[in-house]
Amino acid sequence: MVETNDREYWVQVLTRIAHPVLQSLSERKLKAEMPVEAPHGNVAERRQFTYLEAMGRLLTGVAPWLESGPQSGPEGALRHQYAEWSRMAIQAGTDPASPDFMNFNQGSQPVVDAAFLALAIVRAPTELWQKLDSKMQQHVIAALQSSRVIQPSYSNWLLFSAIVEAALSFMGVWWDPMRVDYAVRTLDTWYK
Repeated sequence: MVETNDREYWVQVLTRIAHPVLQSLSERKLKAEMPVEAPHGNVAERRQFTYLEAMGRLLTGVAPWLESGPQSGPEGALRHQYAEWSRMAIQAGTDPASPDFMNFNQGSQPVVDAAFLALAIVRAPTELWQKLDSKMQQHVIAALQSSRVIQPSYSNWLLFSAIVEAALSFMGVWWDPMRVDYAVRTLDTWYK
């Protein structure tokens, strides 16, 4: 049995989870290739949300590694490949002309996963924002802004709207400070 250190194991797990999602998105084939499962056979409903959920949650998890991982060696080469695929994934998910364009504004779930995507971009500003061309940045901004039609429930979901607004502020466009202030003040009253 070959022993691996914690970092090598973590990178192996990251690869196993991220590779199928990011490679498919980089080829704009995620919706065609990714299986969708749902309890009670409600696959059609899950299909509306699954793709943004997969991309947003995956990217927010790997963003710190993409931004500050090794620049050289085998892990550096892997990080470089995954950063490139991640940018291509963001492009595929936010470009209205893409077959993998994702739902940012139908139902309530997209506000959650839009927030995960927003957080990923804030966590990896160089790799996931600055390296996007201006057209793709505009697609991301439009996608995040479109989530504003979703009224989050009176719960921790208020923070999801606030995270989207914080990312829009970071991106240098108009953001709604009321959504941020309301979320922070409301949660403050619950936990103080």
